[in-house]
Amino acid sequence: MAGHNKWSKIKRTKAGKNHILTKKTAKRKNDLATAGYVHEADMGRVERLLGIK
Repeated sequence: MAGHNKWSKIKRTKAGKNHILTKKTAKRKNDLATAGYVHEADMGRVERLLGIK
């Protein structure tokens, strides 16, 4: 990954926006639509899975 260093963040999508959307409020669905970042505790595992480390 070009430009990757130990302070880089990895973007991720949030789970829960694929089905059973009728019972979820618009506010909740909008929040799920915004991208999140991989948590510090999971970075090592995600980097390994992505082949970064």
